[in-house]
Amino acid sequence: MSRGCEVAVIGAGANGLTAAAYLARGGVDVIVLERRFERGGTLASDDYSTPFTYNVAQESLPLGSGLPALAGLGLAEHGVRFIEPEVAVEVVAGDDGLAVGRGGAGLGEPIEAMFASVSRACAPALYQPPVAEAALTARWRSEGETDAADMADLTPAALAALGSGEAARLAVRYACAATGFADPGTRLGAVGAFAVARWFSPALVAGGSKCLANALFRIAAAAGAECRVSAGVARVTRAADGFRLSCADGEVVAARTVICTLDPRTTFAELLDPGLAGPRLAAAGLGWVFDDLAAFTAHYGIRGEPPAPPDRGEPYLRLIGLRGVVDLDAQISAARGGRLPERPAGALAVTTAHDPLQASPGPFGPLHTLRFDSFAPLSHPGGPWHRMRRGYREQCWDFLRGQVPALAQARLLAQFADAPGDLERRFTVTRGGTVRQGSLTPGQTLTGRPHPDCAGARTPIEGFYLGGGGAHPGVPGLLAAGAMAAQAVCADYGFGSGS
Repeated sequence: MSRGCEVAVIGAGANGLTAAAYLARGGVDVIVLERRFERGGTLASDDYSTPFTYNVAQESLPLGSGLPALAGLGLAEHGVRFIEPEVAVEVVAGDDGLAVGRGGAGLGEPIEAMFASVSRACAPALYQPPVAEAALTARWRSEGETDAADMADLTPAALAALGSGEAARLAVRYACAATGFADPGTRLGAVGAFAVARWFSPALVAGGSKCLANALFRIAAAAGAECRVSAGVARVTRAADGFRLSCADGEVVAARTVICTLDPRTTFAELLDPGLAGPRLAAAGLGWVFDDLAAFTAHYGIRGEPPAPPDRGEPYLRLIGLRGVVDLDAQISAARGGRLPERPAGALAVTTAHDPLQASPGPFGPLHTLRFDSFAPLSHPGGPWHRMRRGYREQCWDFLRGQVPALAQARLLAQFADAPGDLERRFTVTRGGTVRQGSLTPGQTLTGRPHPDCAGARTPIEGFYLGGGGAHPGVPGLLAAGAMAAQAVCADYGFGSGS
């Protein structure tokens, strides 16, 4: 045994670093083991030796200034600042145009009321051990949050039908698809309703998403946590005084307790010794459902002026090239069916219009960082994506220049793209090419995430806890699963709490 510790955290993504920060601040001897060469997971930003900062995976978080860890861990003292655009999305659907404000303003009174209600009612439940959805929504009704409970029972199609016009309906349906609800007839459920509502209240990390991950690492390391990279765990087995973690490089770590932040399939069907996982959890891992709709993400760095802002201010996103819900349905159907959509329509973000820190001021400005997401199949029908990626990226740029007049005058200085499968290859746990570790459909949230025997951080395996995106609550960027895993470990083992 080359290293022993009280708690080993598998995975140095946002949740793993959050767990380590809380534990280390409570005086716990903790080590974090990360397979990749860098920490932060999907809170990844890079400049790729250009004047532009690109958020490779997750750019927007569902909570900004309301993130509990902001105060709980003192993130602001480590330079974390959130930018919360007042206009969430600009939509043009045929002759109908709409600038949707923060919280869904402009979508129509019924939808706006539901978004406000579910944001109030659901957020506290996502930082507590889960309860059955029926009990949760019944409590909401008793507390006067009827709109939240009603929204949980709606499908994407039914929710969109409440919109004030075609542009509003398109915005709602797009938000549902972007949060994992591609099928218009799938019920949202409580957590899904929250995720859709918060899509209209984006929060950007100033300087790039990785600034949040870096702050979490600094807090954990300053409190004594050891965080190792290029130290992937290949197998977890039982030892006399806890667990034995066999790393891919041959090192072995002994830990009294383990918090795993990997997805349920990797955890129960691959990582854990079969004798530890048992048949029920192994079957649950193999049966875990991931999203089946992902995006081709093109990143561009330009010199020139960005698209002119509407009267209400610069939107975080613009839906480009979708004439209405029928268009969106066709694009989703093509992508899910393994076909390329008729055109690469999607969502354009001019990141630097909100955060100038994500492009160098330099002498060559104005410089802007752009991100364009367009639903696309996991496998390119014409050949491997690594051979087709460049051509499709260029097709996206030509499409944008034709749709957005200001971009036709811009000079393209830098560009790269990730096809849907690239995200999975980069981060492993992002199966299906999205940042979620499994779909947020009702059967896979609350007490069903990832299994009724593991409702919350605890599992039937004594000393083994779940703290990643495949555990409750499952909404990326909340840092909730890592925080609750740390709380559970402290409560069960009498460790001090760093909150």
